Amino acid sequence: MDRLVEVESLSVINIIDNDTDFLSTAASTKDGSVTYQSEVAQHVARGDATLYFPGFCCAAHGLSLLLTAVVGEQKRALLLDAGPCPQLWKANAKKLGIDLASVDSIVLSHYHADHSGGLPGAVAAIAEARKAAGKAPVHLDLHESKPASRAVQLPSGTVLPLQPETPSFEELQRLGGDMMLSRESHVLSECFFVSGHIPRKTRYEKGLVGSKRLEDNDWRDDCDIDEERYVAVKVKGGGIVVFSACSHAGIVNVCRHAIDLAGVPLLAVMGGFHLGGAGLEERVDDTIQDLLKLQPQAILPGHCTGWRAKAAIAQAMPDQYIPALAGARYVFAAS
Repeated sequence: MDRLVEVESLSVINIIDNDTDFLSTAASTKDGSVTYQSEVAQHVARGDATLYFPGFCCAAHGLSLLLTAVVGEQKRALLLDAGPCPQLWKANAKKLGIDLASVDSIVLSHYHADHSGGLPGAVAAIAEARKAAGKAPVHLDLHESKPASRAVQLPSGTVLPLQPETPSFEELQRLGGDMMLSRESHVLSECFFVSGHIPRKTRYEKGLVGSKRLEDNDWRDDCDIDEERYVAVKVKGGGIVVFSACSHAGIVNVCRHAIDLAGVPLLAVMGGFHLGGAGLEERVDDTIQDLLKLQPQAILPGHCTGWRAKAAIAQAMPDQYIPALAGARYVFAAS
């Protein structure tokens, strides 16, 4: 991360997540380093005369985060994942009033349908907006190792393929993305770190139980989801903010890796911690104990974390816990 430029501030719009809640009072860290604005508060702030319910975001099993960093007097924007389907992504992005032409880069964390299913819609919409604005094509950042198909095996032995399939590289290129395929870590727009391989070091974070990958017409074990990457941003005077979409490598492994590379404290971690489901919920206690040792200023578990894990994290870290909600806006800055 030596080439990673620190940002003055970082805002995140949660386009798609598993939960939505615009009634609860907003949560922020005591020192003000991380603040949160609900979706309804955004509607009020822009002067809406009514609360038009069809105009609010819909939640779904998936994730899509728009990161906007302030570097000097410039803004840099990166979209991390696109949720499960194009229609939902485009609908929520419109409801949130997102300036699609401002999105410089799209990063796909890994090849699972709840993150890649909406990619065709996002790429096409952003590419069209940038072309209309006279801007260069959007940078599309993908891992070079794309499985033919993925599935989950139930305890009964039944194998269920995950749909929709991630579009081919050729299809995404045709939609207007300037594609980059890589397995190594790199930096985008000077301020967004995209990880490469995440070392698996903890004894209990053993990947996704029952995951399968299609190879040579045979479903093979694929618990590591080895191509998954996280995105990290250094906030000036604050520390590192880590965005881990599904944490199949383990959220503790992810955070430790980012801290080791950045050489600064963990300001916040946001995303899916994948602690929900059979064979995963038994990791919750160990995960929380290790997260406590990392001393983040804020922790924002969403997507695949699971309600049991969220409740346990909120109880163990009440001053750091902030809900990750579709439609909400978050700001990370030095306290």
